[in-house]
Amino acid sequence: MKWSNRILLLCAALILVESLTACGGGGGSGNESTPPQPPVASTPPPVASTDPDPHEQEPTLSAMTLSHVRTSDALQAQGSPLKLKATGAALSSDLSLYTVYLNGDLLDDSALSITGDELSVNSTLTDGKNKVLVFAPDGAGARVEGEAVVWAGASAVQGRVVDETGNPVSGATVVAALGDDSTVTATTTTNASGHYVLNNFPARTVLVQVTGTNGLLGSTASVAGSAFPDVVLLGFGTPVASLNNDFLAGTSGWINHNGASLTLVDHVDNPGPAAASSSLQKVSALFMRWLPLSTAHAQAPPTKDLRVGTSGKGPRTVTYTFRPPADTKTARIRYRFQTQEYPTYFGTKYNDSFNVALRTNSGKSAVVAGAMNELGSAAFASGGSTAWKELTVELATAGEPVQVDLTVANVGDGVVDSAVIVNFVSTSPLSIPQASLFDIDNSSLKYLSAASHTYFNSTTRVHATFKVTGPDSAKLSSLELQVLQAGAVKARGTLTTSLSSSVYTAFGTSGIKLTGAQLAFEIPASELASVSTATDGPLTLKLVAKADDGRSVEKDMGSVQLLDHWTGTDRYGGRDDNRGGDDWLTAVTREVCKAVTVKWGDFSNMNAGSFATDHSSHTKGIDVDGWYAGYNARDAAAATKMIALLNTAGVGNKVKIVYVTHTAIAGNAFYDAYKDVTLADGRKAKKVIQNWGGHESHFHWNVQ
Repeated sequence: MKWSNRILLLCAALILVESLTACGGGGGSGNESTPPQPPVASTPPPVASTDPDPHEQEPTLSAMTLSHVRTSDALQAQGSPLKLKATGAALSSDLSLYTVYLNGDLLDDSALSITGDELSVNSTLTDGKNKVLVFAPDGAGARVEGEAVVWAGASAVQGRVVDETGNPVSGATVVAALGDDSTVTATTTTNASGHYVLNNFPARTVLVQVTGTNGLLGSTASVAGSAFPDVVLLGFGTPVASLNNDFLAGTSGWINHNGASLTLVDHVDNPGPAAASSSLQKVSALFMRWLPLSTAHAQAPPTKDLRVGTSGKGPRTVTYTFRPPADTKTARIRYRFQTQEYPTYFGTKYNDSFNVALRTNSGKSAVVAGAMNELGSAAFASGGSTAWKELTVELATAGEPVQVDLTVANVGDGVVDSAVIVNFVSTSPLSIPQASLFDIDNSSLKYLSAASHTYFNSTTRVHATFKVTGPDSAKLSSLELQVLQAGAVKARGTLTTSLSSSVYTAFGTSGIKLTGAQLAFEIPASELASVSTATDGPLTLKLVAKADDGRSVEKDMGSVQLLDHWTGTDRYGGRDDNRGGDDWLTAVTREVCKAVTVKWGDFSNMNAGSFATDHSSHTKGIDVDGWYAGYNARDAAAATKMIALLNTAGVGNKVKIVYVTHTAIAGNAFYDAYKDVTLADGRKAKKVIQNWGGHESHFHWNVQ
């Protein structure tokens, strides 16, 4: 036999022996002198199966809720302790079982205290936005998960309100909203001299909206802690003699109250990056010049938009009052915000703002106020312009007069300009006076599954209620739910066929109604595939109704957070097809899950809707169940593996809590292996890894 063949046979024999030894073959353990050691009594014995149990159910979260105990003026005083009030159950007094984060930092037990039904976070709040996360047990041992976003500061918002002649206005209602988050507000009324004061604001842009009696309205903006310009309340004007809703008559009828830069500009249908033209664009432009006149004449002439711009520091206001046709039920304005502050001063106090209002003679109104920082960088093209937006007001009486109020404010300086640009003002005999959107379990819609998938015949389902009115004899021919990202329509949800016969009919005198929340819209997943899921962010929803005569009306349905679809094959257990698949998660959660090699179980269901019987925490796209070989033993090796996963690059502090069923006392092998470990990101492992029943054969991560 050749030596090479002998060597091959010898190697094969060695491999066979090693294989039998590793598998327990040959009747020995590989070390005959050492008898098998009994397991440590405190270590949970391995379960029979080496795989996760797909039927293991997580217990329901505690019914307790934690709410921010606000100080005066609805904001938190900087430097004061943050208090969270518990309702629905009692708090546990064992602070070692609490995992609390403030602005991403894991707090020590010394920063926490329990007094009755209040949890106090005795740590310095920053001037601005503060986010607190709480993971804790209630008094009965059930898990509590709470979150609060608190804005704190030490600056005052103060100023004066006057009428058009400069006299002080007392008793006017003042609402001050943060330019970074307009949902954070404080309210007061003016005193006899027209003054107002609101405290505890961060040194950021604040938008001030003031309403007085008899429909008086005004607004201003500045940085908290600095002087705010006087708010001048404007009444309802006299309707113009001739309509100029599309600016064919220039700026006629549009009243400039305090020196705004009021001009007409060429219409740009889709504001894009302010970049130099490409070679192809230049060639295309030259080619268009050479076209025959007959072809050139076929091109629609450019329309004009109205630009209301800043001129120095402070607010500039323009109004326009008109009487619409007698059958008008809604008025609508199409506008966009443009600022030269972007991108250089994005995120700073130079946070220019705008205010767009539609109001009727009877007192109904629709108002939108915003600022650069709150809109977010994703809202702007590189030229500093947002996409076109629309605001609609419902008229109390058909054909009643309508007024447009436009305000744009230069905040922090009077140098870098901003503007509100208006495309048109329109009216319609149609109206959507009521509409609400829900997820697939009829709870309020907060998330949208916005990616390609195959559930429900490859559609994302949205439940709804609505009412649409129009001319008695006209018929509703179309009702769709539009999904927009950064102002561009990405997908259109159509009315489910089961509702078509009852909805696509004559309006009649009472309109068309869907009163009970139920499946209403199906959005094609093929269209949702165009949504960018690279990062987390909002999607804007809009209802669009059309009548058989071609007229239409729109209703802004607000924003929801997008969810991406997990497409990896590293899964265990079955999918919840009847709930839209437990495949949905945020972009942050997706990237964390991609960074490690484990098998994943449940994420969140479609639109983050609830599970049928368990997983009460899987309703935000941030909770995931996972498993790895050896986990079921929940021994020292399993703990070491968990620590290695948490120390993986790209994971770190994004995993806020880990749930594992074990006995968190000395002598438990799993606990002993992590109790003194400091993770690579500096957190104590024993504050991140917590015991919670129902996790014998899988672990649970909360990712943020």
